[in-house]
Amino acid sequence: MKIKLVKSAPWRRPVRIKSVKKDNTMSREKHKRLRLAGLIVGIAGLIEVIVWGLFNSEGGPGWWAIPPLIVYGIPFILGLLLCWKWPLVGSISLIIIALFWLVLLTALVFSSGTSQSIVELLPTISGILAISLPQFITGILFLLSWRAERIV
Repeated sequence: MKIKLVKSAPWRRPVRIKSVKKDNTMSREKHKRLRLAGLIVGIAGLIEVIVWGLFNSEGGPGWWAIPPLIVYGIPFILGLLLCWKWPLVGSISLIIIALFWLVLLTALVFSSGTSQSIVELLPTISGILAISLPQFITGILFLLSWRAERIV
């Protein structure tokens, strides 16, 4: 911190002005932490989607569990790779994918025509959230990381 003595007028005493150099280390640290948190949440969410796809299919794990893994896992992996290379593009794509799954699967559940109570639909709704929430949270974290990087 530098202190300058400035004379404002001949009849006044010199005034001290503190010039503070802007320090961006906090923004850089925030950017790194948000990016790492996004990566950790993304990898954990990807593992969760893979495990959900393996064990939620009919009859346990087997070859019939591969289509859900491809349908849910490949867009998530591509979104994570995009987030790591280009945070803005990847985060927006992950948020769009998450909202797509949320809207599509919810519409499929409620348009099936069966009159079920919300308690009977709770496992289905939790499965939909298990697919879409990790992608949405990862997208938000990488979007915040991109915003913190721009401030630096």
